[in-house]
Amino acid sequence: MRYKYGQTTLYLEDDTAFDAKFCYFPGQRESSNWNTGVFQEGLEPWVEITDVRFVDKWESVEDYPQLNPDTFHDDLMDAVQLMYEMEQPE
Repeated sequence: MRYKYGQTTLYLEDDTAFDAKFCYFPGQRESSNWNTGVFQEGLEPWVEITDVRFVDKWESVEDYPQLNPDTFHDDLMDAVQLMYEMEQPE
């Protein structure tokens, strides 16, 4: 499995900005090996915030239970897309 790690700026509903570190897993297709009989189910892609910084110190996102990760899903996926675009040679 290949994870990607990144960092982006997100905004709360009141326009308060904060930095977020995130982890992204692009998913995995299902696979099978008929020789060994091993079947592995596919895995859905996901992204999650791991750490946040509101002022000058990184803290675990677990210290901020009021942050609903689903609220930031689209913004995080935009950051992931940007990471992939920056990796592409011109």
